[in-house]
Amino acid sequence: MIDIREQIEKIIPRENSGSIATNRFDFQKNWAICKILELHQKPDDYLLTLEYYDDVIIFDSSTDPQKISFYQVKTNKDKNWTLNSLVARKKGKNGDLNSHLGKLYDHIEKFGEAVESLNFVTNSKIKGKLINNKNCEDTNEFCCADLDNKDLDKIIAELKNEHSLNTLKKFEKITFFKLGELSIEKHTELTKAALADFLDKNLPTVRYQIAPLYKSIFDEIRMKSNVEKSISNFEELKSKKSISRDNFNSYLKELTKVEDFKDKRTSIENRLNTEAVDFDKIKVFLKNSSLFEIKRMNYNDKNLKTIERTIEKYISENKIELKIGLYNCMEQILFNLQSSIIKSPTVDNEMIKAIILHKLYE
Repeated sequence: MIDIREQIEKIIPRENSGSIATNRFDFQKNWAICKILELHQKPDDYLLTLEYYDDVIIFDSSTDPQKISFYQVKTNKDKNWTLNSLVARKKGKNGDLNSHLGKLYDHIEKFGEAVESLNFVTNSKIKGKLINNKNCEDTNEFCCADLDNKDLDKIIAELKNEHSLNTLKKFEKITFFKLGELSIEKHTELTKAALADFLDKNLPTVRYQIAPLYKSIFDEIRMKSNVEKSISNFEELKSKKSISRDNFNSYLKELTKVEDFKDKRTSIENRLNTEAVDFDKIKVFLKNSSLFEIKRMNYNDKNLKTIERTIEKYISENKIELKIGLYNCMEQILFNLQSSIIKSPTVDNEMIKAIILHKLYE
């Protein structure tokens, strides 16, 4: 049995040549969000990895994976796919490139029995015939083995030729085509709707604004996708390019704090008013408090988490009391931590002031 963690160290992903149009890129990320929501509804562990070996890969465990599923997520705006287009090979600088299905098959060569499924996901349909005489276009999902003999034989022959093989092992039995899962024109709206539905079912008592929540998750997916540093082992792959059940649980846990956060902001505002703090300063606090609320939803914002821990540690170690006033305490802490906190364009002094005020009220 292949040790997946060891294989990650040995196998270098093939170069991803060519640019990806923005809308296609966004389609892939939105599909990944919907897949996370689907996986999270089940009790099993998972690790979803972005733009590594393929568009999306899913391990059956975030700690000791035994199986991997690979997903090519492709768009086709103007027409349906044909089976010929899935096995067609384009010319490259050093010879013919792998076809779509050829790239999927290659995972079997590299990961063997650890491959649970190979998946071609598209917004469009595929022209072809199934063994039950139905058209492929009339179904939303089918297995490669369910193609009629003529179409299946053509695919197998083309892939054998592409890889110079006599047998494709279990390829046709574990390869699936998933059609029309998201609309190319409305994938953002459909993903927001799926997210809202998920939260309504799983966190029915939490009030939220879907736009900033969606943006936070999408930005996290985009950040993981864009990591181009070389990966040397499974743990790096997990931390830099993946989202696990525990990661998403951490995000959901933050959402449950939303109501407390808003109540705390109101309490801080009232306290600042009783201290006769200048109205413009309170207005700046409210603005940055709202920005902090959105920013903290990004559960992998390491700089923000470091700033929060630094402030919490200072308050705890110095046993800060509010006798000199909440606003004065905040300014004193800010002055003492100036050299300890790394600022950024999105976390400036005003944002740090808001964070300190919230931490003082915890």
